[in-house]
Amino acid sequence: MTVTTSSRVNDKLEEKAVSVAERYGLQYVPRQNRSLSYLLENIDQQIFVVNEARGLSYYEKDKSEAFFHPNMAFLRIKNMERGEQDSLVEVCGLGEGMSCLDATLGLASDALTLSYAVGSSGKCTGVEKSRSIYILVKEGLACYAELYPNLRETISRIDIHNGDNLEFMKTCADKSYDAVYFDFMFESPNAKSHGIQVIREHAADDRITERHIEEAVRVARKSVVVKCDFGGMERLVRCGFEVKRGNSRKSFYYAGYDLNV
Repeated sequence: MTVTTSSRVNDKLEEKAVSVAERYGLQYVPRQNRSLSYLLENIDQQIFVVNEARGLSYYEKDKSEAFFHPNMAFLRIKNMERGEQDSLVEVCGLGEGMSCLDATLGLASDALTLSYAVGSSGKCTGVEKSRSIYILVKEGLACYAELYPNLRETISRIDIHNGDNLEFMKTCADKSYDAVYFDFMFESPNAKSHGIQVIREHAADDRITERHIEEAVRVARKSVVVKCDFGGMERLVRCGFEVKRGNSRKSFYYAGYDLNV
C-alpha cells in the first residue's frame, strides 16, 4: 500500500501524508503532478490519497473511491439524545457502563451508536479484517473527533483492532463483553448506500459460521446479536437466535441470542 497527496498539494497535506505512511508502515510517494491512474498502473494498485475534501481516500485499480463517512450514526445518536430508543442498542440490551464488541466494524456506524449507548464508563471494541478499511476508519474517526467536539468522547472510546474477528475472540476471556455484534455482508446489499458499496468492494467477504457463534456465546455475558437479511434468518433461528427487530422496509433484521434466559 502507498500514500500520496491530491494533485493540489501543499506543505500541510504532504506532512499529513508522510505521517499516515509512517503510522501504518506504508510507502510514501510524492504526487509530482502524476495522475492517479498513472500511479495505480505504475507505482501501486492500492493507494491512499490525503486530500482537502475528504481527509483520506483509498483507491484500488478498477474499483471506486473509498472514504470514511459515519453514515446514519450521527442521526441515530441525535435521536437517542432526544430520548428515543435505538433498535440495535435495545436488542443488544446495552446501557450506561456496559461493554460491547462490534466484531465486523466496517465504517463504524454501528460502533459509534453502541459507544454512545454505553457512555463514559462503558467500553466499545471494534474489529475490522480489511487493512484498508481499518486505516480509513482510524484516520476518519480521528478527523471527526476534531470536527465534532461533542462526540469526541464517543469516538475516542472505540478501541479498534485490525484482524480476523474469530481469531480476536479466541484471545478474549469468557464473558468479557456484555454484547457481541456481527454485521456480515448480505448476499443482496443495498447498492445505493455508499457505506455498503465501500464495504462490498474493499472489505473481506466473510460469512458467519458456527465457530463465530460458539466463540461469541462464550465471550458475551448478555447477548449475541446478528444483523441479517430475510434469507439469513432461518439459519440463525435454527442456531437458537430469535428475530427481534427489522427496519421499516424489512431490508434487514436483528437476530438476538439472549444469554440471560
